[in-house]
Order: sequence, then structure tokens, then C-alpha cells
Amino acid sequence: MTLVSVIIPTYNSADTLWETLLSVENQTLDDLEIIIVDDSSSDYTVRLINKFKEYSNRTVRTTFNSKNEGVAMTRNVGISMSRGEYVAFLDSDDIWLPDKLKMQVSKMMDRGIAFSFTNYETMDHEGTPLKARKLPAGRYSLDDFLKGNPAGLLTVVVKRSVIPDNLFPDTHHEDYAAWIMLIRKVKYAFLFEESHAKYRIHNSLSSNKIKSMFWTFNVLRNFGGLHGLSLMIGFLNYILRVLGRE
Repeated sequence: MTLVSVIIPTYNSADTLWETLLSVENQTLDDLEIIIVDDSSSDYTVRLINKFKEYSNRTVRTTFNSKNEGVAMTRNVGISMSRGEYVAFLDSDDIWLPDKLKMQVSKMMDRGIAFSFTNYETMDHEGTPLKARKLPAGRYSLDDFLKGNPAGLLTVVVKRSVIPDNLFPDTHHEDYAAWIMLIRKVKYAFLFEESHAKYRIHNSLSSNKIKSMFWTFNVLRNFGGLHGLSLMIGFLNYILRVLGRE
């Protein structure tokens, strides 16, 4: 069995995809496979994917959606294709530093952890460093996740044996909803302090932040099971967390 499956969804990602793929190719962890699921791109993303398959020394497996299905279903397809003991997630505009997987998976194996994530850095569209996103290392329970999503998708690694079918629901902030459902099953996630990932921020317009707030409210209500006063407290905690990292 492959140790780690890396799931990368793509959609019109030609501007950033090659850098993302190289950051996986250059991982110091030997035993990994790269699974690329293209969501019916209309630019030259597919050509880059095929070029990378020829270039890579890794196991690279691909599939191409015949129509645009959305990122949730696209990630679910990638998971269904995976053969790894662990599954890691990376979007097509983010990057990893070389030791990311080796560090994280080694710690998970040593400590028997099924769900982990790490701190990470942010950068703008051109790759210029911005702020670090750092939280205290340690165990995070369902209650912690209901105060706002602490886990950046580009840092998450999950043991495949605990992943349910269709982990990512078809909703906005599908990753946050997925983590809430997953942590109900595994009881806790572990945050490692290291920052070996870089998240690309394309747009920080206020309108997008307002949309994100509404999407988070819906996740807390529909997947977190919060209602009434508990919903308002959870939503307030999320807002305070967002304001605290600005």
C-alpha cells in the first residue's frame, strides 16, 4: 500500500499549477502518489497535467470530469481513487515546503493520530509572503472546531481508514463541514506547530469576507448542529477569530 495519497483538484489552474505540483514532486517523503482530478478546465491546465506526468518520477494518476462538478465532488473523486494509508489535500494554487509530508506523517504514525493539521504561511498571488496563520499546537476537539475552522485544508492529513464516503459535502466551506463531520468520528484532531505550507490569497475584498461569514453560519447550523444561543455564540467566536488574524 502507498503511504500517502495527495489529492489535487484543478480547474483553470494553469497560472499556478506547475509550482504546486513541483512542491509535491520535491517532497522528502519517498512513498507517495499524486492524484490530480481536473474539473473540466477550459484553459491549458490539462496540457500542464499531461506534461507533468511525463516529467514526474512519482506515481501520478489523473482523471478528467466531463463537466464542471465543483470542488467538493472533485475532491471526493480523488479520495475514491486513492491507495494510500494516509490522504493529504492540496489545492492547485498552494505549495508545500519539502519536509511537509515526512514531518507530519511520521508524527502521526508515532503517536497513532488519525487526523492532523499544521500551521501555515500566507502569500499573495505573486508569491510574496504575507502573514503567518499560527494557532497553539495540541489536541483540537469538536468544541474547538465549532468556534471556527482551525484547519487549513492545505495542511490536513487524514488516515484513509477513517474517511467516510463523500467526505466533502456540496456546500460552501465544504472543507470546514468535512472536518466537523470527521472529528465527530475520530474525536479529536492534532495540530502540529510547524509551518511547511503556503496558502495563496487571491482576493481579500470585504464582499468575499461577508459571504464567508454567511457560509460559516450555515456550516455551524447545518453540520455543526448548533441552534439558537449556541449558534450565535459559535458564530461570534468565529468572527473574533477572523478579526484576531487580520
